[in-house]
Amino acid sequence: MAQWLDATVVSRTDWNDHLFSLRFSCADFPQFKAGQFTKVGVEQDDKILSRPYSLVSGPDDKELEIIAVPVEDGLLSPKLHKLQIDDSLKIMSPATGFLILDEVPKSRDLETCG
Repeated sequence: MAQWLDATVVSRTDWNDHLFSLRFSCADFPQFKAGQFTKVGVEQDDKILSRPYSLVSGPDDKELEIIAVPVEDGLLSPKLHKLQIDDSLKIMSPATGFLILDEVPKSRDLETCG
């Protein structure tokens, strides 16, 4: 069953004015597979404002990482863009999604459709 977990920003990288990444710790986050995503959010007015983000960290990393673009009139991304080390956020557990190697059919070559 999906549930919100508490996470803490451990580092951030501003790649340029329009691209940033956040690394955060969440000791209770379960194992995930490369290619999965989860919802990341912040608390606002006793609710959690969230959006799905792909996890760009590896499944064996001690921290989770997302990459984001601050959308000028966005509801969440500007708030994420302001987060600094030790700030809190929420993360939905468990990760989900089927863009994983287990879903690639067994074959000698990958073929294009069409």
